[in-house]
Amino acid sequence: MKRVFISDSFQSELVPSWLSFVKGVIDSSDLPLNVSREILQESRIVRTIQKQIVSRSLTMIKSIQDVKDKSNTFWESFGKNIKMGIVEDSSNRDELAKICRFITSFTNTTVSTELEVVNNLTTLEDYAARLKEAQKGIYYFATKNIKTASKAPFVEKLVEKGYEILFITDPLDEYVVMNLAKYKTADGSKTLDLLDVTREHVGMTESRVEDALEKDSEELCGILKEVLNEKVEKVTVTTRLHSFPCVLVTSKFGWSANMERIMKAQAGTDARAYEYMRGRRSLEINPKSRLIRSLLDIARDKGVHRVRHHLEFMYQVALINSGFDLEDPHSFARTVYSLLEERLLEKST
Repeated sequence: MKRVFISDSFQSELVPSWLSFVKGVIDSSDLPLNVSREILQESRIVRTIQKQIVSRSLTMIKSIQDVKDKSNTFWESFGKNIKMGIVEDSSNRDELAKICRFITSFTNTTVSTELEVVNNLTTLEDYAARLKEAQKGIYYFATKNIKTASKAPFVEKLVEKGYEILFITDPLDEYVVMNLAKYKTADGSKTLDLLDVTREHVGMTESRVEDALEKDSEELCGILKEVLNEKVEKVTVTTRLHSFPCVLVTSKFGWSANMERIMKAQAGTDARAYEYMRGRRSLEINPKSRLIRSLLDIARDKGVHRVRHHLEFMYQVALINSGFDLEDPHSFARTVYSLLEERLLEKST
């Protein structure tokens, strides 16, 4: 050894950032210490050591997954590191996906409490084992309020039918599912798509709309599109809803409502890129809703002008209920006051 100083830290070369919590000593007699730092960084031996560190770390992590207490403690401490690994390390993404956990609507008890939902975690492998026969993929829903997530318009009907939903609550989770896109089971028998339930044509099994209802609703779709104009790309009929009259969904490509909120909160976001990546919004209406049918009847009898405020108000409520920010809070407030005034005047007469 010619006492040539190379570096006082090789963490970035030997250990990927998502494994920064791993500490240890590397004993190697093969490192070319008499060459420059640049040559050492490109050394085949260093690359081999890095692969061995990642491989042995994954083996160690997987070995504690079957021990409940240890696996829970590990996930609480280093869960974010595993998620970062899925985003950054494409070569080990599939292995890390088997370790990753998400909050789920599934529970072994007949009555689920809010506390159980918050603490109820599952792996994608366990989800795949509980898959329903007609289910086409792994359903997930991004939300900032886990306590009311199961009552959201996107998942209400699915939960009632017994479908399991993954609740994405951490901003990092959105990047995780975007990078995963698919999940291959451990035995290799299935490759499942990760399906965002807030998207249109998400692949959910929907029942057919009755012809009479569909015809009436399509008439209201035309009226809604005329009133909302450029605010939505299109208005369609859906059977995904149960108690809600309508919901706003995003297109298959572009950001979801949750990702829009995350990107908007980041400083330095490019306004042009934000508008380009923002998902196109479509309004889906429930043909069985009493509100929808009442609005159509009034529009037929008294004209579109009599329901314009109601339709705009319904759209703005759908924005909030679907996870979007209000485009014009002042307009929303004026609409509420106008409808309240109209209702009070009707009662006084």
